[in-house]
Amino acid sequence: MPFVNEYVNEADIQSNKLDELLSAEPDNKIAWKGGRPAVFKHLWTIDRERAIFLVRLSRVVSYDTPSGIPMPTSEEVCLLNINGHNVRFHLTRLEESSKSRSEVPYRLVWRISHLAVPESLETTRDEVEKIIQEAIAVRGVHGAISQIPNTVTSFKS
Repeated sequence: MPFVNEYVNEADIQSNKLDELLSAEPDNKIAWKGGRPAVFKHLWTIDRERAIFLVRLSRVVSYDTPSGIPMPTSEEVCLLNINGHNVRFHLTRLEESSKSRSEVPYRLVWRISHLAVPESLETTRDEVEKIIQEAIAVRGVHGAISQIPNTVTSFKS
């Protein structure tokens, strides 16, 4: 079974400690201060056959803004879990990506950085990058929330 986008059920949230993973992210500290926000729903892109899932942990926030108000950037902190091994990385949406939802095809151009493959994972860095690319292509724009037809995903180094 290939990757699919899903809302995560409560049993999977608990067994994979998703609340703990998200609340530990520095850019989530305020929103998650009292636990999972009431309106928050966990999303993931999962391949159950291979026991692999992808979640976005947070969006990187810039504190260096003209107004002094922290603003989200185009960079996300993500986690790929492969058979219980957590692989953290950053994913940046590049300027070549589409700006309007009406563009056909809708283009998403990404850069993977800060990829930390644990030594305990018996998978090469190149193999992990291919899995990430596969999962991100399925995740598309908003995962289980919504998709844009004719989305083309690519990666640059």
